[in-house]
Amino acid sequence: MGVFMPDAVAEVGHLLAVVEALDPRAAQELRGGLPRCDSTFGLGLAFFLAATANGARAWLGPKRCRLLEQLDGGALLDDLDLALAPRHRRTAAPPTAGSGG
Repeated sequence: MGVFMPDAVAEVGHLLAVVEALDPRAAQELRGGLPRCDSTFGLGLAFFLAATANGARAWLGPKRCRLLEQLDGGALLDDLDLALAPRHRRTAAPPTAGSGG
């Protein structure tokens, strides 16, 4: 059984509210593209991690980042970069001696 993460659910709600304030149409598209626990989840996660490999700001681009920074001073982008950093460190780390990799 999976672990329920109420903080993550709240963060998604916060993200959707910010996007809704910036661009209601984009928020609607985002809601339609939220991951589902089905056969497409793994592919979607792999795509997201690849797309965000250089951080949230590189993924979103300068225009969207400026708009987000105007709303909350960049706090959401900072949080996203912090959340992504450990995952990318683990997946990008070269194999160590004796690890079989």
